[in-house]
Amino acid sequence: MLDLAREIIGSQPILTAFLAIGLGYLVGQINIFGFSLGVGAVLFVGLAIGAFAPKAQIIGPIGLTGLIMFLYGIGILYGRQFFEGMVGAGQKYNLLALVACLAGLLVALGLGHIFGIKIGHTLGLYAGSMTSTATLQAALEVVKNKDPSIGYSIAYPFGVIGPILCIHFMTRIVRPKFPTKAQRFHMGEISIGASFAGRTLDELTKEVLSDIRVTMVRKAGQNIVPTGDTVLSVGDAVLIVAESQDAIANAAAKLGKLEPGRLASDRADLDYIRVFVGKANVVGIPLSSLPMPSDFPTHLLHVRRYDADLVPTPDLMLEFGDRVGVLTPPDRKEEIRKHFGDTVKATANSAMCPSGSEWLWAFCSA
Repeated sequence: MLDLAREIIGSQPILTAFLAIGLGYLVGQINIFGFSLGVGAVLFVGLAIGAFAPKAQIIGPIGLTGLIMFLYGIGILYGRQFFEGMVGAGQKYNLLALVACLAGLLVALGLGHIFGIKIGHTLGLYAGSMTSTATLQAALEVVKNKDPSIGYSIAYPFGVIGPILCIHFMTRIVRPKFPTKAQRFHMGEISIGASFAGRTLDELTKEVLSDIRVTMVRKAGQNIVPTGDTVLSVGDAVLIVAESQDAIANAAAKLGKLEPGRLASDRADLDYIRVFVGKANVVGIPLSSLPMPSDFPTHLLHVRRYDADLVPTPDLMLEFGDRVGVLTPPDRKEEIRKHFGDTVKATANSAMCPSGSEWLWAFCSA
């Protein structure tokens, strides 16, 4: 039975790759006293599979595609932080990292010379200890043989597990206090009082709502998309977003009173959908100039970028990968997905709805 399994794994490179990914993901979820490998477990499962079935190999195109996707993903996720680190306080950290890399290279070369290790193996050990595939490629170009790959394969697992263990134990020992995550998105539902009856949204925005955004209006028992000439009456309600709870409270004090549930419980006319931005024609354009479908009402409720919910201000520009909350008629959801180029469709309300706002959560789960 074991021989049959080795034969199957050794002859099916694609199966082997997905087996390592699937098992690695499961192993990474195992938590022992607060420690887990996470996605790094894929590496160690791959090592175990390689030891179990030595004939298993990942053919060139698959390995190259994986490397390209890995580097692309790193660039997309941390490109902004990389360039922001070139100025200000980030410069000293980049300098410290450069010094550490150069010192590590000198130490590796020195120890390799003392113990008689080949220069190719030494460079591979150095690249593997940093888990830097780009450094390995440079070493291969310089040495013109496969020696760096050998050193790289030996050091790479330790380059993964070492920092994970160091961070885990140091946080246990030092117990640092991490700053709370900044919350930039708050919502509230306000019932309009008599003092602002008969006024348009444009007037309210200029006089009262300069630091908040109106995203939906309820008139005559119906939720509608707000426009500048919408006239408010006593008993109407508005759904507003702001960057602070104080701004919500101040607006409520001037307009009427907070009354949650007026808009969120009704999804007959306007429903909420969360889509990924994937089309170039909606990227890099201020929201005030963003093209939207003209034959049915739609309105942007929020923009989620990385792990932060942003207020959709007129000058905010969308980026690839942003998740946009849109109010739209229930039967027009697919058209909105196509409009933004959404390629990842949420399958449950818990996946579609962002955290951080009780009103938005209520609207999504109503």
